[in-house]
Amino acid sequence: MDPLLSNDQEQFFDPCWKTIGIQGNRSCEKLQRHTHCRNCEVFADAAAHLRDQFQLLAWSDAAEHVTHQTAEQSPDATQHLLFRLGEQWFAIPSRFLDLIIAPVTVRKVPNRHSATLLGVCNVRGQLLPWVSLHKLLSIDAAAAAEGVQSRLLVLNHSSGHLVSQVDQILGIHKLEPEFWLAKQQSSDQLLSTITLGVGRYQQLDLTLLDCAALMGAMLGELQ
Repeated sequence: MDPLLSNDQEQFFDPCWKTIGIQGNRSCEKLQRHTHCRNCEVFADAAAHLRDQFQLLAWSDAAEHVTHQTAEQSPDATQHLLFRLGEQWFAIPSRFLDLIIAPVTVRKVPNRHSATLLGVCNVRGQLLPWVSLHKLLSIDAAAAAEGVQSRLLVLNHSSGHLVSQVDQILGIHKLEPEFWLAKQQSSDQLLSTITLGVGRYQQLDLTLLDCAALMGAMLGELQ
């Protein structure tokens, strides 16, 4: 089983694109008509099933998040991933991160109800939901800087994995608990409610995010 999918997710649909499709032996009869698996109705159906499954799992995960919310909201001395969205720099504990990859093609999900859910993408042969953090946090995308490449974060959630694109990665850095200054909630906007602290690092103003709450909000966009 691929580590990016739980047992339930892998059993939910047959990833035929890995066996007889573009990543397999290419023996599928549909390839001649569709050229690539991402153009096939089977791939689209799998994407829709994945969206529906995340929607069902979100209910139980929301309850679990409430139970562990206090623990998750205490900044600790773990390693943190630093990344940029628009003009703002953020930090999340690196334990929530599984992969950092170059951008890939996104495929729209049929009957999606949220503009924040951009679609699904193929990561190592698995379909994963792609949620826009820019839209979710109401942050305008910045113009691409010379020599700076955007990246995809594959975040690890108990329901599976979530993908989102960031404008720049600074790397993983160890930040001690005393580095963070508490910040009071200034509004009802999501970014304010999931902000745990702020700090200045390498001449950058950082915002520490409650990653569990962030992924909970991302899951909410799949419903």
